[in-house]
Formats: sequence, structure tokens, C-alpha cells
Amino acid sequence: MKAILLLLATPLLLFSCKKGSDETPPVGGPGGLATLKITPRHHGRAIDSCMIYVKYNTLNPPPTDSSYDDSARCVLINGVPIATFGSLKKGNYYFFGYGWDPLLSPPQAVRGGLPWTINEETLQSFDLAVSED
Repeated sequence: MKAILLLLATPLLLFSCKKGSDETPPVGGPGGLATLKITPRHHGRAIDSCMIYVKYNTLNPPPTDSSYDDSARCVLINGVPIATFGSLKKGNYYFFGYGWDPLLSPPQAVRGGLPWTINEETLQSFDLAVSED
């Protein structure tokens, strides 16, 4: 009787094990606990006129500028322009900033993009480098 039970239980044990490589990678997007605070910078100076766009679940820019998933305008927080994206899940994101540098003569448009991966759903801050067209 014990041999029969052992014989029946063995396949269950073999098929119930999961390998670490079978894990599905996280899908970036809304619905998580992460908050990203992004400061656009041109030549080290914070750019306060920037709009930051995000594309979820990719590390590459979208094929057209109009296909971003969300956006945030920079607002001054303690004198620093910051775009805030809240409630994000673990996963991949591509951020793109567009604004004006009024200290250039004449003032010029600046833009730039950056891939970002959220590995932990925490508060994270980073700079987004932008440059002239």
C-alpha cells in the first residue's frame, strides 16, 4: 500500500515544482506603488518648462511622439522642477522630455529620452538629460 501511494505521489511532486526561469517578467504600467520624480536638465541646469512623457512596458521610444501612454508637466518643488509619475508597477518604461531653455540665445527647444526600469515599488528620483534639437 505504501508503495502505491509513493508511486502516485511522485508525479505530483515532479510536476508541482517551478523553475525560477518560468517567472513572467513584470509588465510596466499603472497600478503599483512606485513613484518617480524626474528633473529635466540641460547642461546641468534644471529646465522648468518641460513636459515629460512616458511609454509603459518598453525601454525604447515609441515610433511616433503621439503614442506615449501618459505625461506630467514639471512643477517647482522646493525650487526644483519635477515631473511626478505615481502608482507605477515594476517593469520597463521610456521617458521623453520636451521643453525650452530660456538661457540660450535665442531660447531654444530642448528634448531628450531615457529608458528606466523599476525593480522596487518605492519612491525614486532621477535626472533626465535634454539637449538642443
